[in-house]
Amino acid sequence: IDVGFPTTHGRGGEDGNLQGLCTLAKIPLAGCDTVSSAVGMHKALAQSIFDRAGIPTIPTIIVTEAMPVTDSLLEELRQSLGSSLFVKPENAGSSVGITVLIEADLPSLARALRLALSYSERTLVQPYYPEVIEAECAVFEDPEQGIIACGPGVIKNPKKETFLSYSQKYTLQGGAYLELPSGLSDEVEEEIRTLAVRAFEAIKGNGYARVDFFLVDERPILNEINTLPGLTATSHWPKLLQYGGYSIERVVDLLLEQAISDFDRRWNLRTSHD
Repeated sequence: IDVGFPTTHGRGGEDGNLQGLCTLAKIPLAGCDTVSSAVGMHKALAQSIFDRAGIPTIPTIIVTEAMPVTDSLLEELRQSLGSSLFVKPENAGSSVGITVLIEADLPSLARALRLALSYSERTLVQPYYPEVIEAECAVFEDPEQGIIACGPGVIKNPKKETFLSYSQKYTLQGGAYLELPSGLSDEVEEEIRTLAVRAFEAIKGNGYARVDFFLVDERPILNEINTLPGLTATSHWPKLLQYGGYSIERVVDLLLEQAISDFDRRWNLRTSHD
């Protein structure tokens, strides 16, 4: 096997495990490596890195299974994040395990945490932004130009659901779509592209990724980074590339070439002291 291009998602395929396996098997693999894949999948870990890099992120409180769901926890969440909450697994994707709590109470919080913890060892609780604008930016590495950011595009949610569900995102009948051009101001678009590149660099990203933002009070805040974005008929990463003037075929060729050269360089790094 000369080189691989992963089209896997979620646990095992996107979280660094496949990437580490391919490294041990001496198979170059396009895209983010073991470290950046694992960090990107574990959203709280990624957020701590983004915070240290000065990238604005969503206020978040981590809840684990060991923490009792009590009135004091609910009060802490409401005081810190507001009365309406967004509860999601730390390392799951595709909008699974998510609950929106409008005016959260203890029974609804307990159910939401139980659902999220069935997908992940830790749960993230964040403020719920009912009228938020969601924007996405594609990034990839070009050997001559460095890290390139394409977009952003804005996600449209015509069904006006409380959040973009799996079916809205990934089925042709879902209804959600990416609007290009975004309709945002030039200043905001440039800020999103700059933050996307900084986020990619902060987690030591390789190859390509998609970086997702919320616009709150007309300013972008980073939601999460997706180190293995989809390449299906409904996926946004290829559309963002095309909008930026790049063909998916050419970019994939670049990523495969880069995977081989990066693997050779890493494999030949010294591992002992002479």
